[in-house]
Amino acid sequence: PSTIIDRATLDFDGIDDYVSTPSFIDGTGEVTLMAWVKNDSGNTSNMVIAGEGNGIKLWLLNGTTPIFSVTTVGNPIRNVASSALPYDEWHHLTGSYSATTGLLKIYIDGKLRSTYDFGATGLMIKTTSSHNGNFEIGRISRTQANREHFKGDIDEVRVFDSILTEDQIQRMVYQEIQENGGNVRGSVIGKDVVDIASNSKVSWSNLIAYYPMTDIVSSRTLDYSGNNRSLFLYNINTVLEQTAPMPYESDTDGAWSNTNTWKHGDVWDIEAVSSNKDWSIVRINSDVTTTSNHTNLGLIIEDGESLTVNSDKYINNSWYMELNGTLDLAGDSQLLQGINSDLVTSASGKVLRRQNANANMYRYTYMASPVGSLGATTLTNNNGSSNNTNNSSFSLNMLKEGDGTPVEFTTAHQEVGKISTRWTYTFLNGITYYDWLPLAPATTIAPGVGYISKGTGSAGLTQEYLFEGKPNNGTVLIAADDVDGDSGNESQPDVTQTTTLIGNPYASAIDAHQFINDNAGVIDGTIYLWQQWAGDNHIFREYEGGYAVINLMSKIRAYQFEGYSGADTGSQDGTKTPTQFIGVGQSFMTEVVGDGNIEFNNGQRAYKRESNGEVEFFSTTETTQEKQLEDPMQILTLEFKTSAKTIREIAVGFSGFTSKGFDYGYDGKMFDAKTEDMYTMWNDQKMITQAYPAINSKTVVPLEFNIT
Repeated sequence: PSTIIDRATLDFDGIDDYVSTPSFIDGTGEVTLMAWVKNDSGNTSNMVIAGEGNGIKLWLLNGTTPIFSVTTVGNPIRNVASSALPYDEWHHLTGSYSATTGLLKIYIDGKLRSTYDFGATGLMIKTTSSHNGNFEIGRISRTQANREHFKGDIDEVRVFDSILTEDQIQRMVYQEIQENGGNVRGSVIGKDVVDIASNSKVSWSNLIAYYPMTDIVSSRTLDYSGNNRSLFLYNINTVLEQTAPMPYESDTDGAWSNTNTWKHGDVWDIEAVSSNKDWSIVRINSDVTTTSNHTNLGLIIEDGESLTVNSDKYINNSWYMELNGTLDLAGDSQLLQGINSDLVTSASGKVLRRQNANANMYRYTYMASPVGSLGATTLTNNNGSSNNTNNSSFSLNMLKEGDGTPVEFTTAHQEVGKISTRWTYTFLNGITYYDWLPLAPATTIAPGVGYISKGTGSAGLTQEYLFEGKPNNGTVLIAADDVDGDSGNESQPDVTQTTTLIGNPYASAIDAHQFINDNAGVIDGTIYLWQQWAGDNHIFREYEGGYAVINLMSKIRAYQFEGYSGADTGSQDGTKTPTQFIGVGQSFMTEVVGDGNIEFNNGQRAYKRESNGEVEFFSTTETTQEKQLEDPMQILTLEFKTSAKTIREIAVGFSGFTSKGFDYGYDGKMFDAKTEDMYTMWNDQKMITQAYPAINSKTVVPLEFNIT
């Protein structure tokens, strides 16, 4: 070919097609060689993909089995192999050899499949005397009768004079690459290729040859590494459109599992969900639906297009997500983003996520939004130590009914079908009942701040709300102000006990234990979840409800509250036992014990569902049973029944990682001791949960009682 062809793939006929340039690997000691290949059906003979004679070659044994071979000075050829590849389907092959470690490795689609140890170091690559002096693609570059011509397609050949880690390889498998300030960066994801564990980037200077087959000019395919090692084409008469998945792209409305949904689904494996790689990059260019879980390195949903996740499944993104269209999380489906995942949005990029609240117009649900207002954002580090400024505020007038119609509001005490603004509040760093702050429909609510509202009176126990907006991601900080300023006299209701209403800011569940661990020194280590299980009036003293408790040791059902200061009647009437995980849209109270910031982060996110009991959303009166999880502590739950037949439940725990002193997140304070009651003591503080060292034959737990 003598014309310029853009974004092409070289097609080799298996007879005499090949491309060639003078040798540049012979004599080196560190090399990583990679390529995309698609071998034609029916291949049964040995076929070379790329290399320099027997010094280094990436090839297919019997037409299907990937092998990476290296010959070193004074040693015979050594091989490392993987399992056979399917015909007529693109797969990425990488081989690496290090004279420093003596290790020979082969990767398939970014996954390390096999390693061979030379048992010695310092061995340089050495071609044999029959080597023709060239680096060639499509045949073996040595003088022999059978030149082992490749039959099929080859694309995106790269050679590095350094050893890439598995993580670095995976971040460049599903995209072409380009230079950025001396480093290798993806062409699809605008982030430098990096090994996350070591934070090591790949230097562009280590890329000694790069053939994306992007331009074919006058029978040459250009070297994009900058080293001018252009390949000359020999006998190649067929140049095809690029079909390797860089990235995977949909182009037809349909199910993820349908081959026809994908641009080149007939030569990709993307429709086979079980074989999808966690480091894949996927671009949604149509309306796609799925009933499966998906983990990816990069996910891009284009403007006007959508990805709908059904059957309570998840999308888990580890590095880059670009949201120009819509991600619809149906049912209890969730979006997880890892501690290195950054979100970029257009002005129309949004998530849809539904959650049920109490429908009763006399009863509160404590909620928090997983989304904020729409808005375009650029690529920044979402997971730093400071607040992710790409997140945006929420307001109640953004809420929609489950069917997508706008929620209506009323200023009356109640009106069927509408949220009464008489009962919409938040509570930030307050001490008394009178510190509740009213919310109007247009009042902005920062990410991570909770709010309360009563039901609309719609039929049934629950009212479905739709959160529609830009999903919160990364670091979310809420200012914590221990208002009383008396660190030596905390936790006295109405005097020194500062509490705040915060909530899960993400479109996934969060791990309450991780949240507690991340906020030591700022909160007291206990979470309080409101449940209102009965009562049909607006008279405060007649509310039938209370706060359930979570800390690192225990989960306790709510006691009936009384008064304005957090006391209870001793009657444990709560019907819901919390779990370790906080659901989407759930807010909760916690005590502030130090100035600073309360932090939510992606490391707290978890895929846990309400449908199977892993998460308990506190809204209705339905009785549930906590799903039992393995616990490293021995926990003893004690009940004390009073003469009035009320029950006090306390818990004591024993482990090798707790002490006789105050254990943050495990020891919970009691604020409301009754005339008849039971508790443990720490210093002068009555405790409802208390941890101790590992139990032994000499362990003694003093219990104190109030008896009339």
